Amino acid sequence: MIQETLQFTPPSRSYHMEDFLPAPANMLAWKAINNWPNWTSRSLNIYGETGSGKTHIAHIWAQLANAQFLNQADLTSKTSDKLLEHGNTWVLDDLDNILSNETAYFHLLNKISEKNDWLLLCSQQPLSQIAIKTADLASRLNAINHIELKNPDDLLLEAVLTKHFSDYQLKASPAAIKFILTHTERSFSAAKIVVEKLDLLSLQEKRAITLPLLQKLFKN
Repeated sequence: MIQETLQFTPPSRSYHMEDFLPAPANMLAWKAINNWPNWTSRSLNIYGETGSGKTHIAHIWAQLANAQFLNQADLTSKTSDKLLEHGNTWVLDDLDNILSNETAYFHLLNKISEKNDWLLLCSQQPLSQIAIKTADLASRLNAINHIELKNPDDLLLEAVLTKHFSDYQLKASPAAIKFILTHTERSFSAAKIVVEKLDLLSLQEKRAITLPLLQKLFKN
């Protein structure tokens, strides 16, 4: 198992379109954001596990649609009218963790609908499965179309690992990546955790990403 005591610092993320990795697991979402503004409705929910590419897709759509990201701090410091004063395309990322102020979000969604603006919402689970106490808010969220970012196949997971290593400015051979694929859970979140822990371990031991280093990581 991987050592859980290791600590790590966030890498420098790249959210450019050319760095995205289209694959069967994310193709529906990829086509949807590139099909904007020809959506069937003005709002779309893209959901998937941690590391599945939600934030990357949101940034790409933000570039295409000139959209602005909204967050919890915005909602607590500004009214919906003021917040949505300049613009007509919006992103709510990490929605699972920022719905604490349900009243503010309900008014925000109403205002976006009233203005006929565009909205992309990203979450780890479908909006219909997020526990919402406010019935009107739950009803509005349930009506939003959703697309799932599915679990990766081998080719996508290999590409995801390669991108994570690039984000951390680490070099890993194809043999090292194959080793990881055969020794860890096959998910986006596991791939992210492995690279984060390898980054710290390589710094601690001042060693490159080699098979012996990988064996040490997975041995503990």
